Amino acid sequence: MEIPPLRLAPSAAVNMKYLDGGDLFILTDDRRLRVEVKHRQRHFSSAEDWPDPHVFVSNVPAVDRNGVVYAYAVVSIDFAHAAVIYGSTKPTWYIVERVPSNTGVAEQVYCCPMEKVEFIKLNEVADG
Repeated sequence: MEIPPLRLAPSAAVNMKYLDGGDLFILTDDRRLRVEVKHRQRHFSSAEDWPDPHVFVSNVPAVDRNGVVYAYAVVSIDFAHAAVIYGSTKPTWYIVERVPSNTGVAEQVYCCPMEKVEFIKLNEVADG
């Protein structure tokens, strides 16, 4: 696995200069698979206790700008579980408008249907 260094924009005015090329990469013999990681400020462990009817992937411009992404991983607040959305499920995604709490500005985001999301326990991934 490869984790690029974290670079923080000093202000929103220059944030586009600080776009990264991926949050982490899974390295295989012949491939470098890009994974985008999101952290959710809520506890969840499975589809049964997920707080929404679908899983937000990311805002439309970010997904479209990223190109090929192997997976998006949405991590619970306690870092114990993740909802994994594989890039191969993109044909099933749909767009909704929402207002993120960090900006207060409406944006379009891709959503993945719940039945296409894999929920994993993170310590089992690390131990196994």
